[in-house]
Amino acid sequence: MEFVNHTHHNPHMIQKMHNHNEPCVVLIYADWCPHCQMMAPEWNDATPDMEENVKVIKIESNELPAHEEMLQAHNAHNNGYPTIYAFKPGQEPIYYGGERKKQSFISWVKKLFPMSKKKVTKKKTANKKKATKKKRATKKKSGGFVKEDQVEMARNRKKKRGKKGDSSKTKSK
Repeated sequence: MEFVNHTHHNPHMIQKMHNHNEPCVVLIYADWCPHCQMMAPEWNDATPDMEENVKVIKIESNELPAHEEMLQAHNAHNNGYPTIYAFKPGQEPIYYGGERKKQSFISWVKKLFPMSKKKVTKKKTANKKKATKKKRATKKKSGGFVKEDQVEMARNRKKKRGKKGDSSKTKSK
């Protein structure tokens, strides 16, 4: 069983971790390790949920020598396989010692890296705007059906506004 993760050995992300300026969770594992092999399905299932809150990076044991200096600089040590750390800017790394289960990983990450209110607010605002547009379109109903010509006229107005906005931007440049 292999670990699946889009951020596997991403040099850009690992450089940010080296600089300790971006929060992340790092898994250090070995393909040959039976504990890692047993944990892999749980980790893979948990990764998309964890990535909603923080970057997830994994380093395979063969790649470890290239990152050993960075780990030592942050007082993070490979304590065997698997080893999991959370890195927060300006803080010592936080070692994960919990269960190797999907929900345990997710709970730990969400506790350490709660979703910012800004992210949640932006989603809610976007949804409210969509709902308002739908309400406006349904107000133009006649006999339970939206008049197609009214919908088409609204689309044309919207397209024209977009074109006018684009041309004014290019003139000012």
